[in-house]
Amino acid sequence: MMKRFCALLVLLCLTLSVSAQIEGIHFGNFGSESEFLLNAAKDFSDRNEYSKAADCYKTVDSICGLRESELIAYLRCYYLLGDYENAIMVGEKWTNRFEKQSLAKDRFTVYGFLADVYMFSGDYHKAIDYYKRLISVDDRDRHALSWEKFMLGRAEFMIGETGEMKRNCTNAAMDLCLYFGVTVTDIWNDEVKSDEIGLIFYALAIMLYDTPKCKDSADAAMTLALKCGSDEAAVYCKEHKVPCKPYKSKAFAKDKEKH
Repeated sequence: MMKRFCALLVLLCLTLSVSAQIEGIHFGNFGSESEFLLNAAKDFSDRNEYSKAADCYKTVDSICGLRESELIAYLRCYYLLGDYENAIMVGEKWTNRFEKQSLAKDRFTVYGFLADVYMFSGDYHKAIDYYKRLISVDDRDRHALSWEKFMLGRAEFMIGETGEMKRNCTNAAMDLCLYFGVTVTDIWNDEVKSDEIGLIFYALAIMLYDTPKCKDSADAAMTLALKCGSDEAAVYCKEHKVPCKPYKSKAFAKDKEKH
């Protein structure tokens, strides 16, 4: 009883503190302190004041819990703050709940946040785990999926799994082409200009250059990036004197059907 009383007192104090900071919001407009703080959290997030928003979500979570959309918003605050420790704490705490009860799009969002957080914090094995979970979600967007496959490849590259990296990154590039309704042949024929496709081929080329026995594939990926109009690829080739010729590598010889 005393523990709950203290928690409610904290909630009330935070409510009053937040109330003084938010112009145009009055405590009496809401049915409860928790509802007030959830509205305050949204208001703070809209102002990019993610630390204050996270405090509001944290307090409500400790008293009565959060709905799934609110948990995602809470996790997003820590993600945008670069507070990976708290992002992992919140995400891992509710992972089982999202796996059992949530819509596919909510699982996709939570897995994506956790995968990126682990990647940025250097825990590549955990990042790989969550990127694989993310890719396994049935209801997914092909555009987003291509980037997640690419990030999975990057994580595999960081722990030395270069074979898996090459496969996943190449598939990511192909998926992105399919999303935009183009094929690698279109790119070779100078019929495609796309910063997004160019960037993913450029990043793939950089990793392949650091992978033993992959120079031919790296040159092919860099050439595709150049043909898409990638400024990053052009700068890299100039600085490193990379002679990227318009030839087809075995890595990209088997083109996927144009949608």
